[in-house]
Amino acid sequence: MAVRQSYRIVGSPVIRLGLFVLAVAAAFSRSADAQSPAPSPGRALVDAIGIENIMTFPMHQQMLVFMRPLQEANKDRQQEVFEVFDKIVMPQAMLAFTANPIKDQIAKYYQQNFSPSELQELIIFFSTPVGKKFAGKSSALADGLPHLAIRLLGSVTVQGALRGGVNELQKRGMTIPKAPNP
Repeated sequence: MAVRQSYRIVGSPVIRLGLFVLAVAAAFSRSADAQSPAPSPGRALVDAIGIENIMTFPMHQQMLVFMRPLQEANKDRQQEVFEVFDKIVMPQAMLAFTANPIKDQIAKYYQQNFSPSELQELIIFFSTPVGKKFAGKSSALADGLPHLAIRLLGSVTVQGALRGGVNELQKRGMTIPKAPNP
């Protein structure tokens, strides 16, 4: 009797329709995957290393330039300045700097500086647990990237993230230092 009830549930038109829809969706998904081009070796390397591992250090370095005057102007509220940057500015900046256009620019950098076979070796390495650990802990990857990061920081706007942080600091009654005249 239990087998027959099971059969009726699986055999119901609603369940069969649901299974059919899932099968069609899976087929389209496989078809779309088959049609999308394989990433370039440079992009595969960026993905293996992890964009956060590549961009976090240069972003922090660039943000320090902005944070130092804020800290000086708000000596008694430095912890609050850090809080605003950690909770408002950095997450917004990370969204901008971990997006596909940035990944593609870094991929081009790698492709210009490594042969296809070297890229393949690096992809294999950074796909391993020790490679992932290295990427998360090493600043050796930054050779040449600070110049690229500075160029990207200049071309991709973080003004929205900075504006949000400054607005929050102003709401909290902090002093915003004036930019020095050139």
